[in-house]
Amino acid sequence: MNKRCPKCGEVKPLEEFGKKRVQSYCLPCLYTYRHPPSYQREWYANHKMQARKCALKYYYQNREAKMDHQAKYRQAHPDKCRQSQHKHGQKIKLAALMAYGGATCTCCGESNVKFLTIDHINGCSPTERKKQGRGTPLYQWLKKQAYPLGFQVLCYNCNLGRAHNQGVCPHKE
Repeated sequence: MNKRCPKCGEVKPLEEFGKKRVQSYCLPCLYTYRHPPSYQREWYANHKMQARKCALKYYYQNREAKMDHQAKYRQAHPDKCRQSQHKHGQKIKLAALMAYGGATCTCCGESNVKFLTIDHINGCSPTERKKQGRGTPLYQWLKKQAYPLGFQVLCYNCNLGRAHNQGVCPHKE
């Protein structure tokens, strides 16, 4: 069964008119009628601290339920969550590779992004490695530091070859 909204003039299913379905306006029109966007922006600009306190209060009151909901979603859609994280990590990695000279190994010329990584030109101490991280955390750290000098793009073979040959890649021997 359908109903016509007097505000927008559209004929919509009853579900668009709320749970009780007795409202005359559809939900989108009702929301903009009660709280127009300009009013919301103005109120938020004048009450930032109050809005922040309300948001934090809501968060702490509903934290367990929200975490349960997120866990159920991740359990129901494991592939979707993993794909999203993977795509985000790949974007960050590609940006780091491009910042350091493009998506090719500086030693052997490998261009498959799946094989490429960032290498410390002068090596790295364990404390530095712990601070910077590995993989996606390293790429995020590099981005936050505005891609500092001292790094280069290498494939995993060249990177490990340098690590095991006192800084000299086996290709260069």
